[in-house]
Amino acid sequence: MRIEKSVVIARPVEDVWAGLSNADNVKRWSVSGSEFKQTSPGPMGVGASLEEGRVVLGRFVRYQSFVVTEYEPNRTLAMTVTLFGMIRKSSTLRFALGATGEGTRVTYVAEMDLKSGLRPFEGRLAKLLSQGLERQLANLKSLVEAGFK
Repeated sequence: MRIEKSVVIARPVEDVWAGLSNADNVKRWSVSGSEFKQTSPGPMGVGASLEEGRVVLGRFVRYQSFVVTEYEPNRTLAMTVTLFGMIRKSSTLRFALGATGEGTRVTYVAEMDLKSGLRPFEGRLAKLLSQGLERQLANLKSLVEAGFK
């Protein structure tokens, strides 16, 4: 399953990158309000590991591990992640940034290979995930345009 969404943020690429690539900002624009932290030493970059703590259905906290697979400042941030056992192998989340006349276009692509038991529900899952990606991009847009205040 592949979902792609994009938004134009009325700020320069450098401002959008600063908001997107800082793990401390994720809980501010994520629809889940997740705790997100880097767990590897050193600066953010390819090979860096991160962890997310998320409340699911208001009842428990699950942690997901991420590994950065692409990191090109002001252009690309991609990670692999396993989503609560719904997929057969790691999924890929990728943000691509590009300057436009109106600011910065952010394209968010999520790709995953669902387990066979979930494939009959792929359309519904894709719709739910697509709505979540749209909300996250809208949140990121609002926060970056407001200067993350």
